[in-house]
Amino acid sequence: MSSFPETPASGDRDTGSTALSAEATPEQPISLDVRDIAAGVALVVTGEVDLVTTPPLRACVEEQIGQRPDVLVLDLTGLSFLGSSGLAVLVEAREQCRDQGTTLRLVCTSREVLRPMEATGLTELFEIFPDFEAAESAS
Repeated sequence: MSSFPETPASGDRDTGSTALSAEATPEQPISLDVRDIAAGVALVVTGEVDLVTTPPLRACVEEQIGQRPDVLVLDLTGLSFLGSSGLAVLVEAREQCRDQGTTLRLVCTSREVLRPMEATGLTELFEIFPDFEAAESAS
């Protein structure tokens, strides 16, 4: 069970679906916004991913993977920091998605996200897209 309140999913086509979201605050410097997309689900992550914020991120990612979507898009364009614990969440998500046949796509272009991924060789393991639209429409 997520600790994030359910709110109407932004951008939904009046499907009655909900999204989990929470605003970043000084006490919780991460925002997670789950959105239904045509091919599956998207998780828009903003703020900082470090030891403090990794648990809610991991729980939300696992919850979405548990829904067995065809595609899971992780939009990381709003991150200002991605620490090693966040990298671990990405690797875990990749493995879980692979095991159940879900396609995992990352959206990231910033140095704050790409640099740690490049330094650890993780850019070679993921489908990385320059923007959300490209990730959503990829086949």
